[in-house]
Amino acid sequence: MNQPATLRDPAFIRVANAIRDDILKGRLLSGTSLIEAELINVYDVSRNTLREAMQLLRQQGLVSQEPNKSVRVKRLTETDIRDIFVVRRVVELGALRGRNSVPADWLERLNEVIRNESEATARADWTAVARQSLLFHQEIVSLHGSPIFDQMFSLLVTQLRLVFVTGNEQAFHEPWLKREAEICRLIAAGDCEAASGQLENYLADSEKMLTALVRN
Repeated sequence: MNQPATLRDPAFIRVANAIRDDILKGRLLSGTSLIEAELINVYDVSRNTLREAMQLLRQQGLVSQEPNKSVRVKRLTETDIRDIFVVRRVVELGALRGRNSVPADWLERLNEVIRNESEATARADWTAVARQSLLFHQEIVSLHGSPIFDQMFSLLVTQLRLVFVTGNEQAFHEPWLKREAEICRLIAAGDCEAASGQLENYLADSEKMLTALVRN
């Protein structure tokens, strides 16, 4: 996932992270106009710093701008969803296929994600459930051992949060919890092929659900 900004980061990165957090926590919803003068006051930055931050957020797929119009929080389209899931299938399924085992420390991290999901569900913290669910998939991608894949996937799942924060997060995430736990169980049992098959079905169903959401 995206690393938190620190005081050592350039100002525009700190501002971009602050705006990203506001987007992903639902304070700035998809389609919301981001008025430059207002943001300069809210985040107490210069115009140049804000514009650099917006450029970074555009590169990350979180905001968009049409000619002669204001910057807006991006609203994902059916094409965006399709493209994201093309990449997810290649990267996530490829991480599991052909494996007979996984590193013990990696498996412990995945089990910890499942435990954290369960605890967040028990206290009805659906934002935390969403965060752990995305981390579950990020951990699967990390099996490749590729920082490039890790960074790319982090941007993809951040974009998916644009859909989740616009509605009922419990309805979005609750159906997937048992399926993620089952995928984890199969991996722990050494049956990565079966886990890959379960994950393939999971991704297909997830794509259908998200496509329906952006269509409506």
